[in-house]
Amino acid sequence: MVSVLTANAPEAKDNDFSDAFPDGNPNYWYGNVAVETGPVRIIGDILCYPSVFKPLSEGETRIAYNLSKDANISVYIYDASGQVILTKKFASGVVGGRAGYNDFTWNGIMDIGGYVGNGIYIIQITSGNSLVATGKLVVFD
Repeated sequence: MVSVLTANAPEAKDNDFSDAFPDGNPNYWYGNVAVETGPVRIIGDILCYPSVFKPLSEGETRIAYNLSKDANISVYIYDASGQVILTKKFASGVVGGRAGYNDFTWNGIMDIGGYVGNGIYIIQITSGNSLVATGKLVVFD
């Protein structure tokens, strides 16, 4: 890994990256920049907001993650029985598959139609045949 320090750039404070992208465009980083040469990985955790998702009353949730480098990414959401209820695919270098911050919104509707029920859902992020990260999402409406 190679670290590069950008001069006169604001530093993010304690996991608050709101100042890191002053124009709202996370295609570049201020502060410390890491260039990854190994396999793609998630930096930090998969985050969901709101963390308890209420699809019927709140409408949608945002699922966010930070990638170490550009990669083709697949995101799967599984129910408690292990059934895939949502599949999202993102190409390398575009939103969802680019290095740095990525997010997408989900309205709680399954790929086969209809809203998900209350429960805990597992989020898996893969690249190629490799599992990159897992997270969870709680639905309670």
